[in-house]
Amino acid sequence: MASRAWLTLAETADVLHVAPRTIRRWVRAGTLPAELWPGRHGLEYRLPRAPVEELSGLRDLERPGPRVNPADVVAALSDYFVVREQQVARQEETWREDLRTFHELIQRSGADLLAARATVWDSVRDLEQTQRATEELAQQLRATRRQVQAERAERRRGRGLSTSGGDVGGQ
Repeated sequence: MASRAWLTLAETADVLHVAPRTIRRWVRAGTLPAELWPGRHGLEYRLPRAPVEELSGLRDLERPGPRVNPADVVAALSDYFVVREQQVARQEETWREDLRTFHELIQRSGADLLAARATVWDSVRDLEQTQRATEELAQQLRATRRQVQAERAERRRGRGLSTSGGDVGGQ
């Protein structure tokens, strides 16, 4: 019964589903308790059953579920890629529609810019015409002022008044 409480490296490896070399490394690292016992080939490690079974329960919790059939994996990946391809196609169509919309907006904006440019040039031409007309009016006004001043000066001379600006006869 005492030997049933202890396991060999090979038995421990079977319980934990690892290689015997891994068990030996764990023993040397102090992860698993073990003792050296005389065996067929000299001293052999023996491990107490309780810690091994405790570790086995923990390893079963960590172990993934049953092995998956590769055909099921291929089918699942195939389904995934079909769905993903459809998603990509929908996204691509959305992007193409957005590009069409942006292209139309740019075309409309370009037409609007051309119309605005024409309006600005029309305004510039109108402003230049107004400026020329204003300059002509200013020249006419200056000419009229000179003419009025000349007529006043002529009238003053005719009355005998000085053109120096002072009114001599008014004192």
